[in-house]
Amino acid sequence: MKTAFKIKLTHRDMYSVVPPSGFINPGERTVIDLILQPFEWNPAVAEKNKMLVQSLQMMPDDMSTVQDTFAMGIPTMDQKVVLNLPPPGAPLASPLDAGGFQEPMMPM
Repeated sequence: MKTAFKIKLTHRDMYSVVPPSGFINPGERTVIDLILQPFEWNPAVAEKNKMLVQSLQMMPDDMSTVQDTFAMGIPTMDQKVVLNLPPPGAPLASPLDAGGFQEPMMPM
């Protein structure tokens, strides 16, 4: 079974997600870039950033688009992620401190 995924953000003006949706075939991995856009620092906004990763399992021969897939079915997995932005100039110990991930977030 292949996996369809879709990523939603609370502040789409602050982030770009590439790709925001797509398919992952069995045994494959995909890289999803979350890019912080330039913005005026505001602690109230910076502390309320969330990302929702949704996925659905589908048959390998299903040729539906991602939009059609999610319109027809209920996601089998919803993973909520809080994106914590440190204040400007704050040191980071590792990419994980900036909300990065080491493990794939979706089943393969």
